[in-house]
Amino acid sequence: MDKKRKWIIGVSIAIGLVILGGGALGFHYHSVKAEEKKQAEAQQAQTKKLQQTIQTYQKEVNAWYTDDKKEGLQKTTTEKEITSMESKLKKLEGKEMSVDTAAKLNTLVMDVGYARSMLDAQTKVASLFDGTGALVENAQLEAAEKAVNQLKETKPAFVKAQQKRLTEAKKQVKTIEEATKAVNALYTNDKLETVQSNVTQANYTTAKTKVASIKQAKAKKMLSDALAKVETILQKQKEVAQQQAQATEQAANTNEAQATNGNTASSDGNKTASSHSQGSGDSSNGSSSSSQAGKSSSNNESKSSASSGKSKGSSGSSKANGGNSKSSNGKSGYNDLKPGDSWDVEMKYGGYINGKDGNTWYYGTW
Repeated sequence: MDKKRKWIIGVSIAIGLVILGGGALGFHYHSVKAEEKKQAEAQQAQTKKLQQTIQTYQKEVNAWYTDDKKEGLQKTTTEKEITSMESKLKKLEGKEMSVDTAAKLNTLVMDVGYARSMLDAQTKVASLFDGTGALVENAQLEAAEKAVNQLKETKPAFVKAQQKRLTEAKKQVKTIEEATKAVNALYTNDKLETVQSNVTQANYTTAKTKVASIKQAKAKKMLSDALAKVETILQKQKEVAQQQAQATEQAANTNEAQATNGNTASSDGNKTASSHSQGSGDSSNGSSSSSQAGKSSSNNESKSSASSGKSKGSSGSSKANGGNSKSSNGKSGYNDLKPGDSWDVEMKYGGYINGKDGNTWYYGTW
């Protein structure tokens, strides 16, 4: 009876073992399903969190741009912000995610990359100008243009806006180059030490106009200083030319005055000759009158001498009848004067006789 009881117990144990074994298998299967579910839920939670993170980052990045098409950057967008976002995106590398989440992350990465390139190009273009809009010294125009052109296909509106500024920079570069060339042409070499001997006012004015168009302060000052040297030389040339012109004008005036005086003297000489001609006529008339008066005087003197016995000749102390009388033309004349005799004659004219010896006669009384 004891053996039988043991078997039964053994069977019971075997059955128990079978039952226990079956229960163990069921528990393991149930545990695997729960873990998978738990992992799936955790994965879903992680994906949702990642999507939320990407969405948050995207919102921040969108704020960097001026429009929904992301064609321009806000002035407030900084290098620091972009660098910080790039560091955050670095931490998302290697994470498992759905295709949809990966697509969203890819969009975010691209927007950050474009923002980096746009800020770089924009910064390079802005560095070409100072606060007044003038081209800076040693402007890196080529580097700026290269940075802008890299976005030509993806950001055309942004590139167009930047190219306007590049065009302005190129224009200022050309203005400086042309002004420099014009100023250099006034000198014998590019060192601007010696001014050309044949420099002209026209060339100077042309160069000065070009220099006035320069916006860059340093280039404008350097070229203006060079122009000042040229202006000094031109001013001296102008003064010399004025002095020469004055001397020429004075010489011309002197020659003209001498010519005028010569004509006047010639005219006066003609008048004098005419006066002498008239005087000769008057003298002939006077001689005729004197002859008649002399004859009368001689007759009178003969009569006086015969009656009084005191005979007086026609001398300087004896005067004939009418000797002091003036003829009708205002001249006195005698036809029987002897050496030592004198008479008074009034002259109304005087002047210069253009004769061989340059004779002169004067106003006055003889």
